[in-house]
Amino acid sequence: MENQGKTTMQNLRAIGTEMFQGYPDVLNLEEMSELLQISTKTGRRLLNNGEIRSFRIGRSYRIPKQHLIS
Repeated sequence: MENQGKTTMQNLRAIGTEMFQGYPDVLNLEEMSELLQISTKTGRRLLNNGEIRSFRIGRSYRIPKQHLIS
């Protein structure tokens, strides 16, 4: 049963990796929101709450694609 859970996680990561193709390695707020199909307001809330790891350059958020995949 535990092995099945690992296989499911591997499948989800593979699907997620395909979904992220065509996007840069470091996303801005608008790109992240488009990719996740959420509003920028919701995206900003997720970043401010620390639910998605990011860093800031000046007033702009930068989100490494790997943080969304994991």
